[in-house]
Amino acid sequence: MGKSLPKNQIICGDCREVIRGWPNGSIDLILTDPPYQFAGGKEKKLNPNVTKKRKDGKGDWYLQDNNRRCLEEVNKEFGMNFEPQKFFPLWIRLQKQINLYTFTYKSSLPWFLNFAISNQLSWDLLIWWKRNAIPINKGHYLVDKEYVVFLREKNSYFNSKVGYTKYNTIYPGTVGGEKRKHPTQKPLRFIENMIRVSSKPGDIILDPFCGSGTTCIASKRLGRNFIGIDINKKYCEVAKKRLKYTFPKIGIGLLD
Repeated sequence: MGKSLPKNQIICGDCREVIRGWPNGSIDLILTDPPYQFAGGKEKKLNPNVTKKRKDGKGDWYLQDNNRRCLEEVNKEFGMNFEPQKFFPLWIRLQKQINLYTFTYKSSLPWFLNFAISNQLSWDLLIWWKRNAIPINKGHYLVDKEYVVFLREKNSYFNSKVGYTKYNTIYPGTVGGEKRKHPTQKPLRFIENMIRVSSKPGDIILDPFCGSGTTCIASKRLGRNFIGIDINKKYCEVAKKRLKYTFPKIGIGLLD
């Protein structure tokens, strides 16, 4: 008999170990943003000389010193090369039907698409379009988008009645448009759109790389249950504080 699920909790640890013993078919939706490479086929190299704020042509600040340090922490903890084949079998065991969103970079797209085809899954690509992308395009197009791979099995839940605009596959936004608590924090409304479309109130949503807790906050705002896991203790604390600030009347635990 599997362990009971720690609903509405932030758990500090390696998600592969944390979910060991959880019941099969107990998670309705997985939505996550693992650490992945940003360009080419190499790990992101952070310039050690960048210590000041820089400005793009539109007057937007980016790569502030504190964010650079955060990225260095993420890179030290995980590396920037997420390997989905090491995680997917463990995650999918937990799902009633495969129903999963994951942010990724273009070099990983072939793996995801091959996985979808070989498992006869429906799939789509969503894009977060950064209107204030860093203006560096020597030898390539601007790095102005991040991909979200959506994989779903036949009969997994899909709400076709949430409003026309919620089905747009391109979400425009700006980096730094929200007060960020994590260097790779994603827009809350974009996360909410995916949750509205692919889950029902009361469903259980798992984020195995929850960072500062945006998926958890979005889930709770929409009446879903969440489970957030992250290996970085500092960001687990950040997620817990954000949740307590947003929902002061509910108890949010932090488990080790």
